[in-house]
Amino acid sequence: MTAPVIWLTGLSGSGKTTLGSRLYAYLTEHGFDAELLDGDHVRKMLVDGYGPPSIPDSNLRLARVAALLVKHDVYVVVCKISPYRELREIVAQEIPIYLEIYVKCPIEECARRDSKGLFARAKIDSELYAEISGLGNRYDEPAFPYLVLETDKQTPDESFSALLHKLMSDGWLPKVVPRPGKPVGGWS
Repeated sequence: MTAPVIWLTGLSGSGKTTLGSRLYAYLTEHGFDAELLDGDHVRKMLVDGYGPPSIPDSNLRLARVAALLVKHDVYVVVCKISPYRELREIVAQEIPIYLEIYVKCPIEECARRDSKGLFARAKIDSELYAEISGLGNRYDEPAFPYLVLETDKQTPDESFSALLHKLMSDGWLPKVVPRPGKPVGGWS
């Protein structure tokens, strides 16, 4: 079986990195070759710049890296806002098995979480406001995601369990008994 690319998309603060990090840890703990490609961490390696002008190039480069990894049967977990539907459709064409997970959370809840301080800074910086998806920059909800996780209605554990259940029930992961992990706490 070819490993999939599990692409988590959603607004900043929706829970993409929380879920993606847990999935990556789960995969590696259970002996799978896996990579976590988080938009915040790989941005500096793949593309200079931030904001709407760099989004297409950044997403396509990330998709090509992911496609290269899955050629070697590595599970790839991508955490990236990927705000434009048409761009996600192009990304999906670059990747043999693309599972789009919509990490859905209202902008108000994302702003409340604001672990990066983006929303607070955007209140006083109109240029930053214009760049943030869901505020000044658009975010297109996925038309046909593989799975929708509503993180304002679920705890991190509930969302992670739903993600694992879907991947297992569809055969992307073998059904294994997960090792009990330490409680995660809230969304970061």
